[in-house]
Amino acid sequence: MESWLVPSNGKKFDADGAFAMMQVLDWTETSVKIAAGDTIYLYGSKPIGALTHECRVEQVGIPAARAIDTDAYWRDQDSQASARSSGTVMRLRLVRTFTDEQRAALSLEELCRSGLTGAPQGRRRVPAGVLALIGRVAV
Repeated sequence: MESWLVPSNGKKFDADGAFAMMQVLDWTETSVKIAAGDTIYLYGSKPIGALTHECRVEQVGIPAARAIDTDAYWRDQDSQASARSSGTVMRLRLVRTFTDEQRAALSLEELCRSGLTGAPQGRRRVPAGVLALIGRVAV
């Protein structure tokens, strides 16, 4: 099983709001080979600049037409339309939402001190040092 960083743009989609109301939601897939059982750490882009959620991938390859309805949480209609027209989605189950204190400890600055080379612009494996940091913070 792999651990992944996945960027989450709050200007486009309200992940905090969605996960406050839902334990499971669907996220668009890309060519990156994320598999069922993998761990996803959502990285909230500016202005958050920190890890926000830990999720487990339950299923991959779900046709976008069968995705869970998250219309209420989209802030950008163009991004919503793009997500709906994407080929497939992966089903994520929320493991935890990081608290404000945990988010401060998992900020971009702290992540870079632990081996990340910059703000995640795309999906990427989590460096070992960042996994160790998460382990210390998320107890």
